[in-house]
Amino acid sequence: MVSATATEKGDVRADVAIVGAGPAGAVAALVLARAGLDVVLIDRAPFPRDKACGDGLMPDALAALRALGLADRALAGARRLTALRLCAPNGTAVTIDGEFAVVRRERFDACLCEAAVEAGARFLRPVRVVAPIDDDGGVAGVVGETPDGEKVLVCARVTVLATGAGAGPLTAFGVCDRSQPSATAARFYITLDSPASFDLDCLCISYERSICPGYGWIFPGPAGSFNVGVGYFYQAPPATRNLRQLMARFLDTFPPARDLARLGGCASPIRGAPLRTGMSGARWSSPGLLVAGDAAGLTYPISGEGIGKAMESGMLAAEIAGEGLRAGRTAEAIADAYAGALEAKYLRRFQAYTNAQRWVAHPGLVDFLARRANAGTYVRRQIEGLVNETAEPGAILSLRGILRSLFT
Repeated sequence: MVSATATEKGDVRADVAIVGAGPAGAVAALVLARAGLDVVLIDRAPFPRDKACGDGLMPDALAALRALGLADRALAGARRLTALRLCAPNGTAVTIDGEFAVVRRERFDACLCEAAVEAGARFLRPVRVVAPIDDDGGVAGVVGETPDGEKVLVCARVTVLATGAGAGPLTAFGVCDRSQPSATAARFYITLDSPASFDLDCLCISYERSICPGYGWIFPGPAGSFNVGVGYFYQAPPATRNLRQLMARFLDTFPPARDLARLGGCASPIRGAPLRTGMSGARWSSPGLLVAGDAAGLTYPISGEGIGKAMESGMLAAEIAGEGLRAGRTAEAIADAYAGALEAKYLRRFQAYTNAQRWVAHPGLVDFLARRANAGTYVRRQIEGLVNETAEPGAILSLRGILRSLFT
């Protein structure tokens, strides 16, 4: 680690340093800056930048945007949808009502960063953070490097690590419990000249038999574009772990994906990314450090969705850091308060999803639940509750829930 007493020309000082300008980091910077704190947001990439993602915004993400007063701005030009279609391995489809949107991450992330800067946050990019500044075992800021090798020191009372699933930053800051991520996924875009030639007006997530226990998706976006992707979880991988082969199977065997691919259009390169799910693989805090978003494992098992929880964790980190700094609390007390709040708010839900990931690895069970969702009320109501976060996941994603679905 670098000594906290180290000084160099051009050192930056702030109340809070935030590493990673994705949804978690940008939202944390926005909330803190609005509260009047001195915030430095740091990212290794120039902005705007692309990000491998499904681009789908679920109800939790839309609620976070409304809470931040950014819904109209962030969703300008987005594709708004009112349904999610879940497709079982045997082809049975279950359509769930809800509020959804699709907007490319390049634009979405840039919008959140712009809002943070307008609120007063300083944005340093491209700067690659390589190490923390050590203060008697706690984190007192970060050491970064510009592309030309110039060192940048940002001294801060609190640091928020929102760097995504990669193990490198987590290891550098001493909070990595497992270097391997939980899952991996890849996506590409197909853009049609005549979007009406492909009739899909909902988010579509498929557990197509040829890739199960992997999963695939088709998310219709704005301007005739479709985000098409596949992924799998390391807990129960499919027969092939090659994402390109998995994508080829999905495009060959899942009827909507096959139809979309046959229409042609302009296709982008395939891009992949790791995921950390289930709130596992990293510690959520240490003195002077709060870990947010995908870095803290706040991506859901089963679906790989994480934008909403990234934004929520950024808000939570900002609220606890801001309150702690104003009250003069120690770095250790702020870290403990954040970890406790994260556990109380999310751990039970994420554990239920993690347990359910084992169930989803069995195609027959997914087929059964899809049939029951279309035949009865209990399973459909519980799935709608999961998607809209109005129901506890243990109600359906458990042995008791499976047994109840037999008769309701």
